[in-house]
Amino acid sequence: MIERLHISEWIGIGADWPVLDMRSPGEFEAGHIPGAHPLPFFSDRERAEVGTIYKQRGPREALLLGLDLIGPKLRSLVEQTIALAPQGKLRIYCWRGGHRSGAAAQLLAMAGFQVCVLDGGYKAYRGYAHEQMAKAYPRLVILAGPTGSAKTPVLHELQRLGQQVIDLEKLANHKGSAFGWIGERPQLTNEQFENMVFEEYRHLDPQQHVWLEDESRGIGLNFVPESLWERMKLAPRFYISIPLSERRSYLMSAYGQYPLADLQKSFERIRKRLGGQNLQNALRALERGDLESATDIALQYYDKTYRHSLQRHGNGLVESVEYDRLDPRAMAADLSEKANQLFAHSSSSTNWQ
Repeated sequence: MIERLHISEWIGIGADWPVLDMRSPGEFEAGHIPGAHPLPFFSDRERAEVGTIYKQRGPREALLLGLDLIGPKLRSLVEQTIALAPQGKLRIYCWRGGHRSGAAAQLLAMAGFQVCVLDGGYKAYRGYAHEQMAKAYPRLVILAGPTGSAKTPVLHELQRLGQQVIDLEKLANHKGSAFGWIGERPQLTNEQFENMVFEEYRHLDPQQHVWLEDESRGIGLNFVPESLWERMKLAPRFYISIPLSERRSYLMSAYGQYPLADLQKSFERIRKRLGGQNLQNALRALERGDLESATDIALQYYDKTYRHSLQRHGNGLVESVEYDRLDPRAMAADLSEKANQLFAHSSSSTNWQ
């Protein structure tokens, strides 16, 4: 059985309907619906060949070439689908929901599968994601504070306490600073980052607020979607203040495990802003194993940068919260209560930021 659904219906089908992406490997890598399994009809080279024939000789010749290319793969496609969707029901899409997904749907229906085709394909998904994210976000609350305040561990503790969280740095595979790439997997394309942010967004409970860490718009090579970024700038934020010694210890513990060459490379990345003398002092400190001195130099730079960055926050409410020591679990419990109180007297819990 084949059913063609609008994105708003297709995307809401349960997880027991696996998603198959019929596009080429290059298309999939550039961006795909999170959770989708790649099952390409054509390789990148084959797709290019079909496209060229379509332009030069018309759709019929392109179709015939496509049949020649896909014919030997049909058995394998069915076998792979059986492995990916053992319950016999699945969702599929291609670029526009046309030839590739339509042909795949016919084949898989003949093999006994229930198939839901995404009307409009991946292009429809991208349009829907931008449309939904441009409308509104649930009430945002921002966790702010200088470098070394352990904002990410606190964010994770907030999530453990049942607070809604979008961890942008986790989605971006980057911690946000010049050192943020260390220990992380390679970043995905910005398109895929946007897709992953949307997947987090669409599962939020609009009745509850959601925490995000204070970020620059650029997180490594990825950029926070503009609609979210504009709301982040105006959202209330809790600015946590931790003693310098605690912040230093946290950073030394977090980064001291990584190779010396990676730390040196990261300092080199901020050469111009750090200043030549500070850079040389930091590199010499690293070479003699004096991680504390190198950390202090980095903190001086990042604290100054962070103070300047506060200007981007617009008119959002800022509440400063001081802690004597760095204890993410205790800090999260306190911040959770403060945020709940902040929103408790609102006229409507479904009001959107």
